[in-house]
Amino acid sequence: MKQKYIRKIPQKKKRETKKKAVRIGDNQRTYHHPQFGDIPLIQKVHIGSDGKEYPYFDFDPDYAPPLPPGAIRANVHRQSYAGYNAPLYYYQDRQKSCIQCGTMFTFTGKEQRYWYEVLAFSLYSDAIRCLSCRKKKRSDAFIQQQLMNASITLQEDRDNPGSLLSYAEAMITYYERFSEGNLSKAINACRTALKLDPKLAEARYWEGRCQIFLGRHDAATS
Repeated sequence: MKQKYIRKIPQKKKRETKKKAVRIGDNQRTYHHPQFGDIPLIQKVHIGSDGKEYPYFDFDPDYAPPLPPGAIRANVHRQSYAGYNAPLYYYQDRQKSCIQCGTMFTFTGKEQRYWYEVLAFSLYSDAIRCLSCRKKKRSDAFIQQQLMNASITLQEDRDNPGSLLSYAEAMITYYERFSEGNLSKAINACRTALKLDPKLAEARYWEGRCQIFLGRHDAATS
């Protein structure tokens, strides 16, 4: 009896390892989650590249755990939770610290639902900036894109006063935000535009702004 018992131990371990490789531990019908409780598992079939069927267990998207106060019910069918520990069955407001300004902010349940169900962000995506810093970041990206577009347009049509002034304005806006940029090139663009059309008072205005940023106040008023 003792020898038989010893022989059974490695066989049992092999079976457990094989079951875990299916998808979710030990081939159980539920998966215990610290937040959502015992999530039911449903069996699915994956068709491999070899054409064979491979059964596995996945989280039941229709499971509906009790909602805590203030929580919002989630639509798991619309979430991208592949590789994540479990879907989000409801959303709760979460307090976060902004990595940019350090202030505390609330990543609301409504925002989370929009991120994960409407925008289809992965559940690995998380808010790391407050709303104000997020808006500023988007604004920074817009300013950078604006300057890039103005530069491309100017390369395609260097003798167009409108293209020259658009470039000068974009460069000045970029300099105002990031305290860097080629203001001399913006000045040359303004002067070229004025030569092409002497009635362009706007060209004098944008050149004056450049001169002020460069500390040439006399040149700005001349």
